[in-house]
Amino acid sequence: MNTNPESTDPEGCIREIIDYVSRRSDGRYDPRALTEIDTPDFKREVDDSATKLYLPGVRPEHNAVLMISQRAFPDAVERAVRNAVRARSTLSGRCAEVVSEPLESGRRRGLSFAVWPEFRALSKSRLIRGVQKKMLIPRVCGWLRTVALQSIHRLEDEERIHRYLRLPLESMVEHEALPEPVRSAAGRALGVLEQGAHPPVTVLQHSDFWLGNILLCPRRRDGLAHPFGFRVIDWGGARFHGAPYFDLIRYCMSSTMGLARARRHLGAYTAALNLSPGDASLHVLAALGRIGLTLEEFPLERYVKLCDQSVRFLEHTGLWG
Repeated sequence: MNTNPESTDPEGCIREIIDYVSRRSDGRYDPRALTEIDTPDFKREVDDSATKLYLPGVRPEHNAVLMISQRAFPDAVERAVRNAVRARSTLSGRCAEVVSEPLESGRRRGLSFAVWPEFRALSKSRLIRGVQKKMLIPRVCGWLRTVALQSIHRLEDEERIHRYLRLPLESMVEHEALPEPVRSAAGRALGVLEQGAHPPVTVLQHSDFWLGNILLCPRRRDGLAHPFGFRVIDWGGARFHGAPYFDLIRYCMSSTMGLARARRHLGAYTAALNLSPGDASLHVLAALGRIGLTLEEFPLERYVKLCDQSVRFLEHTGLWG
């Protein structure tokens, strides 16, 4: 952690936001102990990545995280807040509680910011982290199935099928920076679409569903644990007509889940949504194509790597119908 976040704040924007949040908190936080949270290297490559600050509370249950947008992308945190609130309202029951929502949000001096409750990241100890990952797998996969079931929409409108599926897939086939196996896979997915066995679907898609965006919940004051046991953060790239399978496959890859276990959870997901294995390649490739059409601040090199890894994973799990 950087213990002097203001050293990178020559205009004083961070200090003004900290002072504003402190005044509105009725003494809940101790801004004197504020520290900057280190960002993984691959996240630093994304230009709109927000500044994250650990904001200690005067009591442990008040600990929080303050996120402040970058000057070049002042709306980034506001978008994440808006998407999190909408995602939570899209879902119901305990499933909705997994979506972390802000304690406070707003804009100061042109920058958007939000205060989020602090949840616990997975341990850095290899042994403890392994146990935590094993515990999370059935819960996270079950939650993703529930999310899909609660947000599923059948696409029978040709204009939306073209926008969400055909156009992104066609763009991948023609994308010269992508390796040939990826472009070929997109062409095969187009073939699945044109066969039209049954209407494709959309679901709520987080879009950046990797292990670092899954945090552990502490036990409640009554000693009971939340039935899912985790929270999902960073909803800035969420899509409300997104691709089924995409978040689940990103999670399988980031959690280094074994192929046999991944196949079981992907099979359960397929059965729950009444889809076929071939639908996985169609929707995952279309989701990647949509990212490619709106790369903006997302580095091209990372995009190519993501496409390549996803196609390899699909092939290894046999999800080509």
